[in-house]
Amino acid sequence: MRQTAPAAFDAAAFYQGVQTFQDWDVFPGHHVAGIKPVMRDLNLLGVPDHLAGSPRVLEIGPWNGFFGFELLRRGAGELVALGPDDPDRTGWSGTVRLLEIESRVRYIRDSVYHIASHRLGAFDLVLFLGVVYHLRHPLLALDLLHDHSRAGGMLLLDSPTIDHVHRIAPPAAQDVLGESWKSVRHVPLAAFVRGGVDTPLAADAYNWYVPNSTCLRGWVRSSGFEISREYVAEEWMWLQARRVDRPFAPGLEGFNSASAGKAG
Repeated sequence: MRQTAPAAFDAAAFYQGVQTFQDWDVFPGHHVAGIKPVMRDLNLLGVPDHLAGSPRVLEIGPWNGFFGFELLRRGAGELVALGPDDPDRTGWSGTVRLLEIESRVRYIRDSVYHIASHRLGAFDLVLFLGVVYHLRHPLLALDLLHDHSRAGGMLLLDSPTIDHVHRIAPPAAQDVLGESWKSVRHVPLAAFVRGGVDTPLAADAYNWYVPNSTCLRGWVRSSGFEISREYVAEEWMWLQARRVDRPFAPGLEGFNSASAGKAG
C-alpha cells in the first residue's frame, strides 16, 4: 500500500467532481475534507491503530471508501466493498489505484440484500457505517451481516438517533412534545421518516427508518451481536459489537412450534 503521495500530487484536483463525504488524510499532508471524520469515528468505535492477524474486512455502502482503506493501512489483509453506487463516480476506484491496493480489494456493485448470492464467505470485521437508516429493511440487513461474520467477529455500526424531540417533531410541535418525549425516550422507538413530517431527517429522500439509541441497541442484539462498546452523542450513536449466537432460529423469528399442533 502506497504510503507517500506521488510527486506534485494535489488532493483537491484529484477528487474534483467527487462528493467527498468522508474526511481523511489520503497521504500525510494531503487532506480530503468531508462531514464524516474517519479517524474520529474509528476512535469512537474503539478500532486499534494496528489490526492483528490481517483481518478480512467487509464494508457495506463504502461511498468514498476511506474507512476501509484506513483499515488496510492499519493492517487488514483483504477488503471487500459492497454497495449500489458506481465506484468510479464516488472516487473509490481512483483511490484504489492511487494507493496501489488493487490486489487487496474487491468492489461488488449490488444491494446488501443480495450479499448471499456472491458467496463471499465470512469476515473478521464488518463496517456498516452511515447505512442502516438508509434501508427499508434494516433488520434483514443486520441478519445477513451476522451470516457473513465469523464467530466473535466485529461489527462497527453508526446511525443518527431520535433521542431528542427536535429530531422527530416539526418546530411547531417541539414545545408540546418535549417533556413527553423525555419520558418515552428509553422505550425502543424508530421513526418512519418517509411519513411526510417536516424534519431534517425526512428531508433526505434516502432515509427510511431512524431509531432511538435504545432501539438501535435492540436491533443489533436481536440480530445476534453482543455490544462491546458504544458512544452516544446528542444526535448520533456509534456501536462496536461482536458476533454471538443468534437468539432465534433463522427463518422462524422466534416461532413457537409447540403451539402449532399437528398438521392434517
